Amino acid sequence: MKKALIAVFMSSLAFGKKAFCTEKGIPWTRANGRAKKIAANSRSNKVWVIETTRQKNGGNNIARFDLNSNRLYREYRIQQGAKPWMGSALAVDTYGNPAYVSTDKRLHWKRQGRWITEMNDPKCAFSLAFGGDGSFYARDCKFSYIHKRKRKNSWLVFPTTRALDFNGLYDRNANSLRSVIGLQKVLDLAVDSRGKLWGVTLSGAVIYYN
Repeated sequence: MKKALIAVFMSSLAFGKKAFCTEKGIPWTRANGRAKKIAANSRSNKVWVIETTRQKNGGNNIARFDLNSNRLYREYRIQQGAKPWMGSALAVDTYGNPAYVSTDKRLHWKRQGRWITEMNDPKCAFSLAFGGDGSFYARDCKFSYIHKRKRKNSWLVFPTTRALDFNGLYDRNANSLRSVIGLQKVLDLAVDSRGKLWGVTLSGAVIYYN
């Protein structure tokens, strides 16, 4: 009986080192730190999270997970915290750089060690997604259309070759309203390793673009 108790105790210690398991007994390892959202890219081994801690200017901190040390390293150079609620507010590009949506619904992207801000007023972002081919998409926060980045701060409403007339749509301009007829609205979006765009429609249907 004593030997059995010792065996149970030792097995519980081994379990504790692995942190926790799923209900099927598959082991997981707990990373140090806590988070609200997590993102990675199929072309990179970098993993980023939106932490549970608040950033000084509003929103939440973001951090990179380091597998070797099993800990999170906070990004201190952001000017505005990330939104930890609805949508895919965090994404990682093929180089392992993070992009996120801040609480003021702007898009922030780290490129070559520097942060840039895009989709400024009157634009706004809700969800982000990078493809394995380097493509970058965003769903806007107001009208739910998909936008694809072409060059610096140039976002074209997908699949057209023009930018969305946000001000015209805000004002219910007739020409602006006609320009979006037939464009797909989505709740959320994702892009696979080959750059195929996927989405969930406002009615809940899963779609992809051929």
